[in-house]
Amino acid sequence: MENDIFELPEKDKLRRFSLIIGIVLFTYSIAAVKLDVNAVIHPLGIPLKIEYPNIIGIGLVLASVYSTLRYIYYAIIVRICPMEARKLIREGSPLVFEWKLLTSGSESTEHKMTAINRYYPKGLDLSLKNKLMNNQTETYPANIIPLPARLITWLEDVDYFAPVWVNLFAILFWFKFIFGLFLNRK
Repeated sequence: MENDIFELPEKDKLRRFSLIIGIVLFTYSIAAVKLDVNAVIHPLGIPLKIEYPNIIGIGLVLASVYSTLRYIYYAIIVRICPMEARKLIREGSPLVFEWKLLTSGSESTEHKMTAINRYYPKGLDLSLKNKLMNNQTETYPANIIPLPARLITWLEDVDYFAPVWVNLFAILFWFKFIFGLFLNRK
């Protein structure tokens, strides 16, 4: 049963845009970019004079905040994130695979194995996959998932949330840069 009410933006495009904006803002802040008030650029051979160069940093911060909020909403809240999917698999809850609610039956077994293979690392023991398939695990089976698999899933979670923390660090460095400019003026 599919519940597509509207077309969602692609998660990969949201992620890519958010990471690019965060890295550009971070580089802009760390490099302490200061444009000359009389700066002139020549795109396509046409001279353009930049009257207010400080607006570029503010524009990057606004783009960073906007892209982060879009990523949080569409990739973490609306869609199921890998951390939540692994929790649902361990608890034996009905799996939500993107927008699809899976029901019990032969079809759901195939989808459940697909979800287990998608959200757990490739080196996971076959007997553990069978336990996860048949809901024979405790609510939080920390002792069942091997340490290497837990480390890999933790790294996947850090990577999944990278657009959020990269932009947060970039915005913090930008504020440090801005307040540093004001505090160093004499």
